[in-house]
Amino acid sequence: MIEIGFLKKFGSKRWSPTFSMMLEHANLTINVIRSLRDAISLRARGEKESSLRKIRQIDAVEHEADQLRRRIMAKLTEGVLPPISRQDLVHLTRRLDYITDYAHEAARFLTYIDLAKMPDDLKEGIIKLAEETLRCAEATREAVKEIGSDFSKCLELCDEVERIEVVCDNLFQDLIGKLPCIRNLPAGLLLLVHDLILSLENVSDACENTIDVMRAVVIRASG
Repeated sequence: MIEIGFLKKFGSKRWSPTFSMMLEHANLTINVIRSLRDAISLRARGEKESSLRKIRQIDAVEHEADQLRRRIMAKLTEGVLPPISRQDLVHLTRRLDYITDYAHEAARFLTYIDLAKMPDDLKEGIIKLAEETLRCAEATREAVKEIGSDFSKCLELCDEVERIEVVCDNLFQDLIGKLPCIRNLPAGLLLLVHDLILSLENVSDACENTIDVMRAVVIRASG
């Protein structure tokens, strides 16, 4: 049974600053997706200005996350680290950044969509997908936290991310299936709604890709 994490295996002084920044990046990602969830709910209730304020917050936090990613990459070029371990952390950092990027993309599509005028079942489905997407990202963040100290817990959380991603995928398929049945909306608007739904699905897919990298890290580190 795998019991130790990166910080215990390779030494906390060498790895702790990098993991602290990675966890900070994961926390920023959660803030982005939480704001996206809130922006979608506000837009669905017809509160356009409040929703747009949330979207502007997303823009600012996404920019902050990009700056932090560059700092992490710079940190990984310092000192003498095991080549495989450095490569793993580079991949992990990039995967985390994809989560934020897709959430930011979804927020941009939301800017042009009046969800309040959408059919109720479509609105409710998009809100539900946003909530499950947030849950998936939160589990991913917890897995990042545990990879530094407890490989077994990290792997458990990776499994949880995978289970939630399946829920998100089912919600995505259901929502996509509803779009052809909507007759009273312009084709261009329906395309924007499709892209919003797809971006939300891409967030959970990016979470799954992130935990695939984490599993590979655990296997190499424990070998």
